[in-house]
Amino acid sequence: MRVNLLCLLVSLAGAVSALSTGQSNLIQLASSLGANTLVSYVQQAGLTDTLAHGGPFTIFAPSDDAFNQLPPDVLNALKQNVSLLKDVLKYHVVRGDILSSDLINDFVLPTLLPYRKIRVNMYQNNTIVMMTGSRVTAVDKMASNGIIHVIDHVMYNIPDHSILTYAASQPNLGQLVYNAIRANLQTTLQGGPFTVFAPVDSAWYDLPPNFLNTVFLSLNKSQELLEYHVVSGTYYSGGLVDGQKVPTVAGGNLTVQISGGQVLIDNAHVTHADISVTNGVIHVIDKVMVPAVLRNIT
Repeated sequence: MRVNLLCLLVSLAGAVSALSTGQSNLIQLASSLGANTLVSYVQQAGLTDTLAHGGPFTIFAPSDDAFNQLPPDVLNALKQNVSLLKDVLKYHVVRGDILSSDLINDFVLPTLLPYRKIRVNMYQNNTIVMMTGSRVTAVDKMASNGIIHVIDHVMYNIPDHSILTYAASQPNLGQLVYNAIRANLQTTLQGGPFTVFAPVDSAWYDLPPNFLNTVFLSLNKSQELLEYHVVSGTYYSGGLVDGQKVPTVAGGNLTVQISGGQVLIDNAHVTHADISVTNGVIHVIDKVMVPAVLRNIT
């Protein structure tokens, strides 16, 4: 009887101690924050025990609205493919306690998904924080075994290509790759991080007939043209503001125009924004942007 009573008292003491901390585990906290879709998917993927009792972990937790915004084909794929779902969820989890004050622009964080990293970006005096292009909307929600930061999009396009390898895989970006190689920039573009404004193939064909022939007679001129489309650092569209001047690797500035949901860079329309790659981000544009020093070439 005394042994049973002692065990009961020990159990009660542990329960009181846990309650006194006022902290739930990560799964309980996610539920209390309204991330019910995330919790449901974590259960389906068989990750509940890991995230409830393991750690410490930092979770970048998509809101319910974030899941509701997913394209139907992506949503169906996540529902039907448990392996894919598990990979996507693991990409949202980092080992350790990472506070918002620990985040540094353009640093990458290894995730539970092997060899895949989240890129941190901070814009406008650190008032906008993004994780691989998804905006952080709530920070530093503390659990007993980690921290949750809420984000506004699901990070399902997990970057696994560099700038040039991604471009080479796309049917409408072949001329960019070809011209980057002609300008001897393939090694440079393996570095970074960079933001590349990538003209579609038709944009190159729209240039005056002799323009590229003349430009590519000179390595300096060809590099000037290509580098005018490259910016050091990672600029997702959510970090750009109307009228912003963005310095290029070539030395000139690109002007950002935002109106009615449309983004223009030096009068080139962004037709596909925020393509995450391992060494930055790509925005596809509909024109080749010619720096002032080359505009007299016809």
